[in-house]
Amino acid sequence: FRTRQHLSRLVSLQNKRDHTNEMPNIETPGINFCVSKRKPESSYPILQHGMMEKTTDGRVAGSNGLDSNDKRGSGTATSFPVMKQQPVRRAARQNVRSTMNNSNNRRRSFSVGGMQFRCWQYDRLLDMALDAIQSFFEMIVYLLGPLLIVLALGITSILAYAFFDVVLPMMWEYHENSNPNFRLALASLHCTWVVFLLVNVLFNYFMCVTTRNAGKNYERVVRELAAVTGFVFPDTPVQKESWRQEYEDKMALRIRRRREREQEKEGQPAQQDVERGDALTHRKTQSQPASPAKKKPPPTTTVRRWMLMGPYEWGYCNNSNQPKPPRSHYDHVTKRLVLNLDHYCPWMFNSIGYFNYRYFVNFLIYIFLGMSYGAVLTFKPFMLSQSKAYRKQRTLDAQAHVNISPRLEPMLPHRDEKMMIQLSFMLCAAVGCAIMLLGGFHVYLVLTAQTTIEFHGNWNARRKARKANKKWRNPYDQGWRKNWKRVYGDLPILVSLLPSIREPEYLPVPIPGKNTRRSPFLANDYSACHDENQLLLQEGSERQSKVTPLLPNNTIV
Repeated sequence: FRTRQHLSRLVSLQNKRDHTNEMPNIETPGINFCVSKRKPESSYPILQHGMMEKTTDGRVAGSNGLDSNDKRGSGTATSFPVMKQQPVRRAARQNVRSTMNNSNNRRRSFSVGGMQFRCWQYDRLLDMALDAIQSFFEMIVYLLGPLLIVLALGITSILAYAFFDVVLPMMWEYHENSNPNFRLALASLHCTWVVFLLVNVLFNYFMCVTTRNAGKNYERVVRELAAVTGFVFPDTPVQKESWRQEYEDKMALRIRRRREREQEKEGQPAQQDVERGDALTHRKTQSQPASPAKKKPPPTTTVRRWMLMGPYEWGYCNNSNQPKPPRSHYDHVTKRLVLNLDHYCPWMFNSIGYFNYRYFVNFLIYIFLGMSYGAVLTFKPFMLSQSKAYRKQRTLDAQAHVNISPRLEPMLPHRDEKMMIQLSFMLCAAVGCAIMLLGGFHVYLVLTAQTTIEFHGNWNARRKARKANKKWRNPYDQGWRKNWKRVYGDLPILVSLLPSIREPEYLPVPIPGKNTRRSPFLANDYSACHDENQLLLQEGSERQSKVTPLLPNNTIV
């Protein structure tokens, strides 16, 4: 209806063009129509829209472009064809429709007072606004990192102070009538366990924050992975541009094929219901013909490019302008291409990936152990702080101005200890429950050889396979033992949880039938990886196509 209104306005303004030198702007939703300045109609030898005018030589010209004195159209009048009213309206409609069907990124231009301006359509402006909002939130998340680090260290300090200054003296008084040696040994065990937890928490937190997923270590792993997978790593700008064009062409072809398959599925007729033996239903279906079903447009599903690639296939990152190894993703907060990117953690002020994922999981494990231990120790004092015995204890403490009165019950807090006990218990309980869910999820990811990003992609692939009555399997899953070793190495499970600064022992991508354990020689020598890649470069791209399959059978696209 609005389009019809604007069409009528456009035609009416076309009719008034004889009396004005320029045509005002016509505004439509999402489209700006502008007409530049025109010469006065008197400068033309013929008036349009069926009007009559004398030419410079005194003859009269008609609306059909022929001279009234010469039906064959001789003279100056025939060199200026005139458009009738109906062609004008038809041309105006075609102009509106063609303009409304333009792409969203096409820019419109208009001129005012001799100055030319350009404007974008509403869709383009909306995209720009969303990009600006996304960049703003990414900056906010990045700036929150240092503040969250200070907050995490503050919470750890408060809980450590609460144990050594409040809980430990209460436990010492609780075992006052026990054997002194047993009392001392029990207190030593508690102190040793708390110090062990503090050391592991702080060590893994420090390593997770300071370990970067870029630099020389990244280049070494990437070069070695290229040598194992048979990928010819481009070194020069010309080689990078060639690989980028090849990758873009390949992705465009796959996206087009995917859309064609979706359109074919949408075009298939719906399966008819099974006919029942009911005579009434049969008569109704015969007497009332089925109305034609409205054809719905195919759903526009957004699919990431990495979901269209094979598990061992290399891509190209347009954000960092470098080849993209398998299982790697670009982190928009740190502006880096990260191997085995899991997520960006503002508490770590760093992206969690291939080099610091073990520290992150260890940190979650030790935080959960520490919070559970603190919640168990402070549970009884927390419950006693809400009882009648505490009110009596508070009265006695108020009467004893200098000396602290004896505890009426074991583990009953004094007046100045209540706030610290309650704060410690609530922190331990709340943080412990949250870390239990998060840590359990990441332990599950370690045992199944997934990242958080891959978990969502695998979930969608498994759901599609279930609808198609097919089985789907994670191509990186090699069993929970091998999956654990890919993150923690070949050490025993309990030993691998101890503090260590060793690098990952295996490459980020497990390849069936190949030893993906990192070579100590290649891992510590960048030139050796470069020389190995040069040998692959001399062999050509035939080896790459044989070793790196584009779409394996266990990947559903």
